Amino acid sequence: MRCRIANLSERIVLQRRKVVEDESGEYQESWQDLMEVWAEITSLPTKEPEWNSIKKSVDNSKFRVVMRKMTNRNALHAYGNRLRWGNRTLYLATRPLIDAKKAWVEFLAFEKEG
Repeated sequence: MRCRIANLSERIVLQRRKVVEDESGEYQESWQDLMEVWAEITSLPTKEPEWNSIKKSVDNSKFRVVMRKMTNRNALHAYGNRLRWGNRTLYLATRPLIDAKKAWVEFLAFEKEG
């Protein structure tokens, strides 16, 4: 995880999935904002062959997201399920990878098509 504070140029909002049961017994899904932070977002190359249209329809784009590590007291990044980045929504594909020696947290994320 190589990153510098100057590279954190993208504003993102980490979100957590919230499911509640309504009066009729149906489950309703909503998204709760956890925190807004600066991050570095890098597009990752896709290695799937062109003929794999099923995979391409599920995972449109893949990204590496790096942000500063929060203290244990406010480490909400561990509870995120997706993030908003401008008008895009990225779903987290991995748990946060925390660099113990530095102050960075890294996620792998993907954007669903459609």
